[in-house]
Amino acid sequence: MVFGQAQININNLVERGGKLFKINDDIPYSGLAFSLYDGGEKHIEGTYKDGKQDGLWTYWYDSGQKKGEENYKDGKRDGLWISWYSNGQKKFEDNYKDGRVEGKWIWWDENGEKRDEITYKNGNRIEQSDIIIDKRLVVEAPLAEKAAFEKAAVESRLAEEAAFEKTAEEEDRLAAEKAKTELERLNAESEEIMAKAYNNMGIAYYNRGKFTKAIESYKKAIELKPDYADTYYNLGNGYYNQGKFTKAIESYEKAIELKPDYADAYNNLGGAYYNLDKPELQISNYKEAARLGDQAVQDWLKKNGYDW
Repeated sequence: MVFGQAQININNLVERGGKLFKINDDIPYSGLAFSLYDGGEKHIEGTYKDGKQDGLWTYWYDSGQKKGEENYKDGKRDGLWISWYSNGQKKFEDNYKDGRVEGKWIWWDENGEKRDEITYKNGNRIEQSDIIIDKRLVVEAPLAEKAAFEKAAVESRLAEEAAFEKTAEEEDRLAAEKAKTELERLNAESEEIMAKAYNNMGIAYYNRGKFTKAIESYKKAIELKPDYADTYYNLGNGYYNQGKFTKAIESYEKAIELKPDYADAYNNLGGAYYNLDKPELQISNYKEAARLGDQAVQDWLKKNGYDW
C-alpha cells in the first residue's frame, strides 16, 4: 500500500497535552494518519486536525473486512458510529453529539438478530426496548430451582437410607460417611448452579438498565460462590453505570485477583480511574489490557500515541 505524502503512521506521532505531534515538531499535527498490521494489512485510517481526531476514522480486521467507522469533531465523538463482526454482520450502530451518545443505540448478534435498542438524549438513557429479555432470566432460574428440589430429594433419600439401614455397625459407619460425602458434593454443585443463575439474572437486569437489581443479584451469586471472577466483573459494571467508581474499582480489582489475565476487567478498571481523574492509573490499566490482547484498547492506545 502506498500513501500520499500528507499521511503519517500513527506510531510516529507523540501525545503532549491531549494533542498529537510529529516527533520533534511543536505544531499539533493536521492531516491523514494510518496504522498497519504486522503483515502490512490496513488497520486504521483517519484524520487529525490541530492534533485531535476529526472527521471519519475507519478500522479493518487483518482479513481486510471492515471493522468499524467512527466520526469525530475536535477530538470528541460526533456523528454516526458503526461496528461490524468479522463475518461482515453489523454489530453496533449509535450516534454522538459533542462527545455524548444521542439518539438510538442498536446492538445485533453475529446472526443479524437485533438484541437491544436504547434511546439516549443529551447522553442520558431515556428509553430501552423490550426486544430482548435475557432468556437466561427465564431459563436458568427454573433450572436452579429444579436442581435445588433434586438436591432435597437426594438428601431425603440418603437420610432415610442412613436412618433405616439395618446392617452391622461397620457397614452403618461406612454408609454414613458415603452419605456425608454425597451430600457435600451435591451442596457444592447446587450452590454453583444457583450462583450462575443469580449472575445471569443480574446480567438480564443490567441489560434492561435496572442496575440496583443487577447489583443485588450479583451479590447473591458472590455469597454462594466467592471465587466467581466474572460476577465481580459484572458487579463492577453495575457500580460503574451508577457512577460509583470507587466501588467499581474494588470489584474489578477482585476480579483480576481471581483471574489475573482478565483483559476486560483491566480495560474497565482504566475507565473507572479515568472518571476519577487519575490518568496515570487509567493508562497503566489500559496498557495491561492491551498486553493481554484487547484489540479495541490496542487501537485506542495507538491512536493516542501510547505503546504497551
